[in-house]
Amino acid sequence: MKSETDYRKLALNSLIGGTILFGAVIFFDMILFSVTNWIYMSMGIMGLSAYDETAIAYYIIKLGTVYLTSGFLGGLYAGYKIRERLKMTMAFPAIVGSLLLLLVVVVQFSLGYRPLSELDFLWLIRNIIVPFLMSLFGSYLGGYTVNWEVEEKPKEERITLIFK
Repeated sequence: MKSETDYRKLALNSLIGGTILFGAVIFFDMILFSVTNWIYMSMGIMGLSAYDETAIAYYIIKLGTVYLTSGFLGGLYAGYKIRERLKMTMAFPAIVGSLLLLLVVVVQFSLGYRPLSELDFLWLIRNIIVPFLMSLFGSYLGGYTVNWEVEEKPKEERITLIFK
């Protein structure tokens, strides 16, 4: 009976942590896009967005500010609620959040908001795999932030023979 409630607790808190991750990705993505466009417009450098180097820099900034932070928030909630087997359980909020994001992408492709010609291996790595890995790293950082003292190993005792 006890293990059944632990799995329910794990599933529920992982689902909530993944939903927090998903909502934070949407929120932080909108904020980053708005702030970036405001900076470009106010400085009069909107033409920079046409260059590949600017797109790469924006992508790297987006990985750090959107996906890592969102994973951290989802992992923070899940780590606060789930205390046991952190190495395994901290992956679940990132998986749930990434599945929700993947569902949004599938709906966009099926409704025609994105063309199917956009799909290739590089697109898959750039828009699915790397954001999932960043969310996973953030989830682990958030979970271990809350449970730092739980996972510390006890200090080993040293036995020394001192003869007088």
